Amino acid sequence: MLTGGQPFFRVPPEKLEEINTLDQENIRMEADIFAKQNAVDRRIQRLENSVKSTKLDHMVEKIKDEERKIR
Repeated sequence: MLTGGQPFFRVPPEKLEEINTLDQENIRMEADIFAKQNAVDRRIQRLENSVKSTKLDHMVEKIKDEERKIR
């Protein structure tokens, strides 16, 4: 049974420091990954939008050509 608020097991200070260092490294890496993933997602979205816009421009031109043929 625990008494006096002492932890169930003792972790040496150097191990705690190592754990904290690893946690900080993981947080930095996760932030970097998040930023890179966002950049990739936005670039893909920009590329898709560019392709859609070009495709729509071509469709409009085809429709105009067909309208000219009918007149």
